[in-house]
Amino acid sequence: MGSKKTIIFRADASSEIGMGHVIRSLALADMLKSEFNCIFATRLFIPSLRSQILDVCDELVDLPIDDAHFDIFVSMLKGDEIIVLDNYFFDTNYQRKIKDLGCKLVCIDDIADRHFVADLVINHSPVILEKDYSKESYTRLLLGFKYILLRKEFLLGQNNAVKNNDSKIAFVCFGGADPANLTCRFVEELLSKSHIKKINVVVGEAFKYFEELSFISLDKRIVIHKNVNSKKLVQVINDSDFGIVPCSGILLECLALALPVLTGYYIDNQKKIAQYFFEKLPDCYLGDLRKINFKNLNLGISNCKPLDIIDSCSNIRLNNEFKNTSDIIEYRKAIYEDVDVIFNWSNDNIVRLQSFNSEPIIYENHIKWFKNKVNDSESFFVICSVNKRPAGLVRFSKDAGSSVIGVLIDEKFRGRGLAPIFLRNSVKFYRESGDDQIILAYIKKDNKASVISFEKAGFKYFDESQVNNEPCYIYNIDVE
Repeated sequence: MGSKKTIIFRADASSEIGMGHVIRSLALADMLKSEFNCIFATRLFIPSLRSQILDVCDELVDLPIDDAHFDIFVSMLKGDEIIVLDNYFFDTNYQRKIKDLGCKLVCIDDIADRHFVADLVINHSPVILEKDYSKESYTRLLLGFKYILLRKEFLLGQNNAVKNNDSKIAFVCFGGADPANLTCRFVEELLSKSHIKKINVVVGEAFKYFEELSFISLDKRIVIHKNVNSKKLVQVINDSDFGIVPCSGILLECLALALPVLTGYYIDNQKKIAQYFFEKLPDCYLGDLRKINFKNLNLGISNCKPLDIIDSCSNIRLNNEFKNTSDIIEYRKAIYEDVDVIFNWSNDNIVRLQSFNSEPIIYENHIKWFKNKVNDSESFFVICSVNKRPAGLVRFSKDAGSSVIGVLIDEKFRGRGLAPIFLRNSVKFYRESGDDQIILAYIKKDNKASVISFEKAGFKYFDESQVNNEPCYIYNIDVE
């Protein structure tokens, strides 16, 4: 039971929210796909994105449009994946549900408006700082353009970008959706400028004003590019002298290709980064694009210039961060050669304290016991390894129509939330071996940590009893 670590990306696109969440998540998947198995889960409303996702990811999972998607997504997780969430409605409680399963969690963010329990938060905006975040002590923040989420064509195209000092060819793109229809407003204004010889207009399938744009585009200076992939988009940008774009992902793509730009904002979450670019490029800043006064506005290069703020190494940095975050966990049936490592785990002080028989184990007795157990059809011992190092044991013993489960964690691996992961996946491994009995766990009442671990693994309170005069809870997990 071992393979490349799986990353599941969770992001949506629509005419209302645009395509930015999916595009930047897909950019990250493209950076990581050589080292990880990448799956994309989405409530896509934009069919043209399906092929782009499948070009990068190994699998595409469709989720329902209604709110059932929250629980359905959680139910599909095994607990050993890395989950990447990119949307504003994934609040703290939802993050915690995913973490409680044992998953590693990464959040892509740009507004720092909630408490994060994720292992990593990626925010490539240069204006939100560490002090702006509410987070857990273990949460690592990857902030600024060092971790920019750009598709490889833009990162690799930087060194090839050469622009003429001219303003004859304009590039206009307000994202794939452009719900405010700024595209048509700016194209009409550009058409009134005699020096403009060509207008490259990029829109996506979610653009709702295509009929109006088609009417305007009867002017032969307009070239409409619809549903373009990243390679084609690079070509269109490089074919342009300057761009008119919002302070969103498309601005960063233009900057990566050294395209001079005029920019501004049209939704609230663009305001902070818009202020940043106002300070960097004051002559290129248009303010609120919804309220712009076109009178005397110079829509050309004029004082605009490329801004050299993006290097081409974010993919290397992000790969290293994900490798450091991921653990490859494998499961196998115990063999006799595991006798010594299991002896050391079993004789650990904390393990003895929480056992129903707390006496130290004699090595000679352990050898005899283990030799019998490892060859006994009524016993099933699972060795759980982390990055090829044995880290724990989950054991099953058949007893009167049920199987009794127990777990041991090497002291070097404690405190990492591994017990629920080991339990959940060892149960699956055990059942794949052919056993379909109800599995019972007997836990001392004062062993709160074990109660929490079993509950996170999907076990439920069943009864109470005593073992060796010790009061205990009985938990069980039903046959799936």
